[in-house]
Amino acid sequence: MQLAPRAAKGTTGAAAEPLGVEEAWQLLLALRRWVDDGALAADGLLGFTLTDGLWRSDRPARAELLIDLARGVALPGGRPLAASAAELLTLHLAHALRGQGEGGHVSAILGQSLDGFIATREGDSRYINGQASLVHLHRLRALSDAVVIGVGTALADAPRLTTRHVPGPHAARVVIDPRGRLPPDSGLLHDGAAPTLVVRQTEAGPIERPLSAQATALHLPARGGAIDPAGLLAALATRGLTRVLVEGGGCTVARFLGAGLLDRLQLAVSPLILGGGRPALPVPPAARLDQALRPPCRCHPMGEDMLFDLRLERQPRVP
Repeated sequence: MQLAPRAAKGTTGAAAEPLGVEEAWQLLLALRRWVDDGALAADGLLGFTLTDGLWRSDRPARAELLIDLARGVALPGGRPLAASAAELLTLHLAHALRGQGEGGHVSAILGQSLDGFIATREGDSRYINGQASLVHLHRLRALSDAVVIGVGTALADAPRLTTRHVPGPHAARVVIDPRGRLPPDSGLLHDGAAPTLVVRQTEAGPIERPLSAQATALHLPARGGAIDPAGLLAALATRGLTRVLVEGGGCTVARFLGAGLLDRLQLAVSPLILGGGRPALPVPPAARLDQALRPPCRCHPMGEDMLFDLRLERQPRVP
């Protein structure tokens, strides 16, 4: 198992420099590919060493870095790990490892102001967060099989949903568009960057129809004009798309959260006060504090922003 060589020189041994963000990112991309190729065991302790710019599997006793597959964590090996690299692995390792045959992994991310809004009342949302948060978002895209947005986000922001700020592949793009509001000239249908699924509602069973050379309309049953998140994830899984990133907007993320279908929820909070606008998570309000959702959380500074990384237990709720 190996990754394409990097430009910088690679050294090993006690005198080697600490493994940095670049090396950690290369390993995450390699782990994702190895999982998809069936080259990693389901659990156990594996060792990896960077030799001549290539990550290779190694015996744990001599490896530079250890990965506990059962727990989804990185452990110290024979080479120091820079704090920034350790943070990168903490944020992304579970998403990279939970691929084919592992039940998948569903993450969601939103960028918001200090007072909890993702856009102004007029819909202006570019850009609430800074460059570091944007790089983090593109890392999530690169490690995902599919990036999901609602049609409102597609219309308001015209996002490309591609990986541009870091090395890595493009994910398949999924637009939840029950009533067919996405215009036929949308770049998501014609830009040639990545395949796109446009999810529309139907009264019958699942139906697929081509929209362009790169885009397909996937018709799924809907309830009250809304596509069922669980049904969507099941349809994506049949296509091998099991690492899913729900990127927005707030209503779409709230539906997945309310359905108990998220493994991780990340909120990138900018030191910005809007005073009003579109709320980040329009979920039913708790009447008492003891009814509030309080998942385990780790905080990660990202430039001028703060990322709240919430760990959830995916427990689909019975309607």
